[in-house]
Amino acid sequence: MDLKALFETQAKLDADILVKHPVQDGEDRLSKKILALQVELGECANEWRGFKFWSNRQSPTKDMYSSCSDKEAHYFLCGMCKKKITPDKAKEFDFQCDYDGNYLTGMKPKNPLLEEYVDCLHFILSIGLDIGLDDISDGVKDIDFGLTTIVDLFSECYTGISEFNASVIWNGDILADKSTHYWFDYTFKAFLLLGITFGFTWEQVETAYFEKNKINLKRQESGY
Repeated sequence: MDLKALFETQAKLDADILVKHPVQDGEDRLSKKILALQVELGECANEWRGFKFWSNRQSPTKDMYSSCSDKEAHYFLCGMCKKKITPDKAKEFDFQCDYDGNYLTGMKPKNPLLEEYVDCLHFILSIGLDIGLDDISDGVKDIDFGLTTIVDLFSECYTGISEFNASVIWNGDILADKSTHYWFDYTFKAFLLLGITFGFTWEQVETAYFEKNKINLKRQESGY
């Protein structure tokens, strides 16, 4: 994973958000980012579903699709008759349904769990930029929390976030404080290991991150 490229991309998004949503007097933007990360991590766990012992659904949603550009489409869908059409047939029909003439919508695979995971990644990167830690190593071979389950890794992520937050609150100079740096590094590494345990590859994470980043930029442009 090219974390340098991710940090650079996140920095551009953060700068754009800062222009459109300036920090208000007395506002603690870092604390809001930390809370946002905790919320997003909860949404990621909710999508994973493996902790829901009371439910028969113990795995993430699969085989989902979302609309996309014609070039990205795995198939095309008619919104009226719900007919699925191959890309070749769609071109033949000039991207219209031969049944009722409606325009076809391109569809591509969607991975909700991966999307929730990269939402968390956006805030981790943004927090790292705020505290001057945008050069963290992306090596994971030396990560060993002594954990084997996803539930444990979620807990370690929350532990790291909580300790990091406490360090931010109690230490004046977060840019120089070793405790703050340690807990950020701890959280990031636990989070990376969580992604590995989910079965995500670095390429999948990077691709999903850049795709979501484009969406976030468009949202800012549209007054989101």
